[in-house]
Amino acid sequence: MWLEMHRNCPFGNAPKDLTRDCKCNSKVIAFLGFLVTLYPAYCKQGLIQIRQELLLLTKHQWNMVRLHWHVEDGLGAFVSQNGMFINPDNGVTHATAEIELAGQTILLEACFSLPPNYLRDGSTRDVGVVLAHGSQAATWKGKTMTQLATALAAAGYLTVRYYCPGKEQRRLRIFEKTLDAAATSPFARGVSRWVIGGIGSGGRVAANVGSKCRLNNIAAYAFLGYPLMEPHNVFKGPTAPDSINHLTKINAPILFVQPDRDHLGSAEGVVNVLDRMPSWDVRMVEMQGCDGAFRSPDAPHPLPETRTKLANTMLEFLSCLQDFRLPTCTSLPRIKSMPTPPQHHEAERCWKAAQEQRMRIIKQQLRQEVQMQIERDKQQHKG
Repeated sequence: MWLEMHRNCPFGNAPKDLTRDCKCNSKVIAFLGFLVTLYPAYCKQGLIQIRQELLLLTKHQWNMVRLHWHVEDGLGAFVSQNGMFINPDNGVTHATAEIELAGQTILLEACFSLPPNYLRDGSTRDVGVVLAHGSQAATWKGKTMTQLATALAAAGYLTVRYYCPGKEQRRLRIFEKTLDAAATSPFARGVSRWVIGGIGSGGRVAANVGSKCRLNNIAAYAFLGYPLMEPHNVFKGPTAPDSINHLTKINAPILFVQPDRDHLGSAEGVVNVLDRMPSWDVRMVEMQGCDGAFRSPDAPHPLPETRTKLANTMLEFLSCLQDFRLPTCTSLPRIKSMPTPPQHHEAERCWKAAQEQRMRIIKQQLRQEVQMQIERDKQQHKG
């Protein structure tokens, strides 16, 4: 059963027949439990079996209730009843979604990290984030990406990550589908701009998709350990000797967070290819004592302080985008800039559209407040 659920109440729009059946089953289950205590021993086994079957039926019916939304071409995405987890420490909700893919029976698994009180208007910022994992797909729910997504969501930014093992071509397609599902989801109703990126080779996937995707509101890119010198397979072509070419097609602001012990993408390597990058604002933060996976020499996993620094760097970058103060930001080292963004720059158009939208919302809220005040004054005058 596919149900379209209201965002404010997970079960508020459940069909009446389904709700009624579940309530009736609950009453029957309670009555059968009472009969078991009265009837002789030879009847108890049958009554217990019927009661267990009704329990399974009721559980199955409620598990069929899910939040579902349309993505494109008759395909959708959904979050089941048991797919929501609220972090009690910070109020962040992690919603595990399954996304349908054309011509496939396998569903794409993604995780939407939602800000606290995300059901309230204005609680979600107008900048959303989609992150791709690196070559190890299992890290999509590892400590680094989980802490990063949780920190961003706690600050009000909708953050989406997904799981996609496989070749480069499939990862490109899955990233694009995840971005479509994120943009059409009810969780993103307040998001007007997107920042895409990833860890390691996930950054290359984001760079490739961002220059070709249908969305025209990609505001910026965030690359955490971009593998500049890593060869990769190209669709219908020979193996590319490096991953620099994708950066030459990005016209939006870029944040690089490069480990100093990464032989595939050092900070010096990024500086050497700046002339080939058309982006008018490039920022870079170097992580000391880390390899390409942000691990220290004596640690098998990234240290807590490393994960915290990653999250704080991303938060500062997103905050500058959110408040439209990136051109004047001094907290993130700028390695390439132009006096002003180009007049017809796509990112600049997105920023102007977002500013106009924000002003329209503010004016509408002011009009509503004035109207409500007028109504209150009329009622007081009549009284």
